[in-house]
Amino acid sequence: MAAKYADIGCSIVSDIHVGGMARLYLGVDEKGNRVVFRELLQRNVFHFRLHRGFVNGTRIRELLSPHPNIVHSIRRGRRGIVPYEVIEHIPGLSIRRLIQQKDECLTTDALDILRQSAAALAHMHSLGYIHLDIKPENFLVHKTSAGLRVKLTDFDLSRDAALRRTRRPSGTAAYMAPEQIKRHPVGPRADIFAFGIMAYQVLTGKMPFVGKHEKQLRWRQCSDKFIPLPPTSLNPELTPKIDEIVCRCLEKRPEERFP
Repeated sequence: MAAKYADIGCSIVSDIHVGGMARLYLGVDEKGNRVVFRELLQRNVFHFRLHRGFVNGTRIRELLSPHPNIVHSIRRGRRGIVPYEVIEHIPGLSIRRLIQQKDECLTTDALDILRQSAAALAHMHSLGYIHLDIKPENFLVHKTSAGLRVKLTDFDLSRDAALRRTRRPSGTAAYMAPEQIKRHPVGPRADIFAFGIMAYQVLTGKMPFVGKHEKQLRWRQCSDKFIPLPPTSLNPELTPKIDEIVCRCLEKRPEERFP
């Protein structure tokens, strides 16, 4: 489906993915480098919340770029009334896919993957923004001859880090912090909680919070009466220091997590 998009400076080669928010295409820029062209779906153009979220996400990505652990922005703009962004192409898989495939790197390089993921999140927080959808799907892992490179993407739910209440919980339910579920004021520590869930999953192959039904799952995510097993109990090769770090990320009260 090769097509020239002169106004964005690249040729579209093929479809990559269609989600609820946007459509992604593989493209090639004027220098022959692969890029990803991402545009808001036509059905969302007149949906104010989604349209605003997409445009805000492209702006935040641009402000975070360049960084070695962020899928960086190359260009953003509009084609008519449809907003778009051109971003770097990462020839790799998401952490979610690596977990599903039981990839060897999750055994040999798990701590490196988590360090780089944390570096991306720290960069975002240091510039005054929160992601609000930290999960394995949003980290891409590129295997190179020099080692692994992990990059954070998908900033459609991101916003400034000011502590405030939202009308509706935003994010992915299984990775939400208690304050998100309860619709209490949400700040950077909600990302820390989500990162803790992902870290637990990467290190043990299990989720720290599971339930027979959604209500039980939400109760376990929120209640001080339920404490997940420490990661070392599921993976004896881990150290007590890892237990300490992951369990602090998973504290139910935001003020007890890392800042």
